[in-house]
Amino acid sequence: NTSSINTGAYGGGFGMPYARSNGWHNEMRRIRIRTTDFLANGGGIDLEDIVAVRLDLGPDWGTPQGRIVIDELMLDNDLPPFFIPMTMYLAEPAPEFIPPHAPHAVNVEIALGNDTLVPGSAMMYFRYDGGTWLSQPLVNVAGDLWRGTLPAPQCGDRPEYYFEAEGAVTGPLSLPLGGAAAPYSSLVGTYISILQEDFETAAGWTVYNTPGMTTGMWQRAIPGGYADHSPPEDYDGSGQCYVTDNRNGYDVDGGPTQLVSPLLDLSATEDPLVRFADWVYCDDATGMYPSQQDYLDVYVSSDGGETWVLAAHIANHDNWMVHEIHVADFIPLTATVKVSFWAQDVPNNSMTELGVDAISIFDVQCN
Repeated sequence: NTSSINTGAYGGGFGMPYARSNGWHNEMRRIRIRTTDFLANGGGIDLEDIVAVRLDLGPDWGTPQGRIVIDELMLDNDLPPFFIPMTMYLAEPAPEFIPPHAPHAVNVEIALGNDTLVPGSAMMYFRYDGGTWLSQPLVNVAGDLWRGTLPAPQCGDRPEYYFEAEGAVTGPLSLPLGGAAAPYSSLVGTYISILQEDFETAAGWTVYNTPGMTTGMWQRAIPGGYADHSPPEDYDGSGQCYVTDNRNGYDVDGGPTQLVSPLLDLSATEDPLVRFADWVYCDDATGMYPSQQDYLDVYVSSDGGETWVLAAHIANHDNWMVHEIHVADFIPLTATVKVSFWAQDVPNNSMTELGVDAISIFDVQCN
């Protein structure tokens, strides 16, 4: 019996050469493979009776050009019984609010496991207000603890940041996982609560339905947990939330159906936000007609609902997700602000299930 392994999985791929004074060169790499790894393909090889080790090189296993040097083929027993990859995580939760006018440190743990950190790869990337990403090396505080420092933010700034590091075997890591596409973010200033809503009572919230709608209207309920792509449960664990019809198989047809907030006096606020959890499913998003998918639309009004401005257009996604809106980005801050969540399937050609829960409206004050 035989078993084979591609050394690229162990960092054995050949990197791009680079120029030196006497020509183009590459570096020697050490590749270490546990003999037990040869059992992974189910070939039934007997590790107590290894007759030979063969190295396959050339066009059938890689590039047809170049030279390869092999040295020091050894069999030893100093590798751990299994490989523990390098991991990276925040030492404490990402700060939701940070004070202005002073640098702010964020600590990261880089646990090496059985790996080694590629020198110079531990980095923090940051930007303010959606600008260009800037970078700085993480500083090793002690052991696995590393630190990045956000430059002093000013009132109104919206810092975003993420971290990267690379293990020799594990490869590149990003924190959070989405890196620049889904970074951490913080608000600059002090939190001032305006409204917290878990929908156990939902005082002041109103539903308006387009005449003729028979299914899919907003309904406050404990989700039924049906296998129809509606929420299996609410987001915050309080029990109830708003869903588009809590009957099994009854999705949004026609519309819109509108879930409208009570009147909000935001005239004395500085940077009010609306934060909410949403559930959005539409079969067109992953079907044959993605251009016809339905969305959860969030509108804001500064005149008590006489006119509306679209603030968020949220597409199909997995599970509950939290979004937030900076109200002042869309409307004047008046004493007659309202927020509305719209659901519709027009034309009626989709399976669409929506949910809204855990609404938090608050101000961020800064001086």
